Amino acid sequence: MPQESQTEKYNRMCFTKVRYPSAESANVAAKNSTRTYRELYSAYTCPFCHTWHIGHNPKKDRYREEHKHEAYLLDMRKRKERREEDRRKRPKKGEKKRVKARVDDKHGPAETQES
Repeated sequence: MPQESQTEKYNRMCFTKVRYPSAESANVAAKNSTRTYRELYSAYTCPFCHTWHIGHNPKKDRYREEHKHEAYLLDMRKRKERREEDRRKRPKKGEKKRVKARVDDKHGPAETQES
C-alpha cells in the first residue's frame, strides 16, 4: 500500500471537517451527533490546525455494541428495583389510602365544618 502524502493526510483528517474554536463547543456538537446518528462521537484537537474536530471511533462503537447486553441487564435490574419500591409504597388490599385532611385557612379542618 503506498504511503499517504502530508497533503492527502491533511485533506482526510482536517480540511473536510468542521472546525470548532473551543473544547466546549466541540463537545456539544459531539453530544448532538451521538444522539442524531446513534454512534459514539468525541471531540479531539487536530494536529494540523490546532482547533477542535469531532469524530467517531469504530473500536469504541464495537466495544459498546459488545457490551450492550450487559447495559440492558443493568437497566432491567434498575427497572425491577423501581417496580418493587413502587409496590412497597402502594396500599395493600383492603387498606384504605391515606388522604391528608384538607385544611381551610379560615375555619380549620374541612371535616369539622358544618354548612
